[in-house]
Amino acid sequence: DVMWVQTWEDMKGVHKKTGVKINQPMHRLFIVNKNNKIQTIITYSNANIGSEIRQSFSDRKNGTIYNHHENINTVRKMIYAIEFNDWDKVYSFYDKDARFIDSSSPTMESISLTEQKAIDKKILEKYDVASIDMVGYPDYLHYEMGNQGLVQSWWNINFVRKSDKKAIVLPIFYIMDFNEEGKITSETAYYNPKLLDQ
Repeated sequence: DVMWVQTWEDMKGVHKKTGVKINQPMHRLFIVNKNNKIQTIITYSNANIGSEIRQSFSDRKNGTIYNHHENINTVRKMIYAIEFNDWDKVYSFYDKDARFIDSSSPTMESISLTEQKAIDKKILEKYDVASIDMVGYPDYLHYEMGNQGLVQSWWNINFVRKSDKKAIVLPIFYIMDFNEEGKITSETAYYNPKLLDQ
């Protein structure tokens, strides 16, 4: 004769060696024999956390970083098309279903290419782009896991506000994802929008 005991626990913590955060429910079934000894334990939990901890004990490469790549060329051509006010060319580098994220948005929700075009138009009603300077150099990161690639790049956009001719430098960091056709499928822009209001 045996008795079944069930427990429901919340396991929380940070693994000391790997820094992996643990925050998961755990359900256990214990089979206790007539001598009041546990003879079987069955555990139901998220195996992904344990897997991440085990894998984190050794170094593992996850792809390649390039400082020269066709996708980097695409980003440069797109950015400098902005500088030269060739917006048809700018938008030609994007997939028609591309999504855009603005880091200053409280929700970080993405918008469509059509919505981004409307935002660009509003900006250009108030500001001229005098020039754009590359800061450092772009990187193309190709991830082995998921076979994904992105370009991260840093720029200073030199605006001139039309109302008072004030020069404004807007540092901006972009992360752009690409499809196999070399089109930009998503763009996340990190910048401080308050700089435009100074």
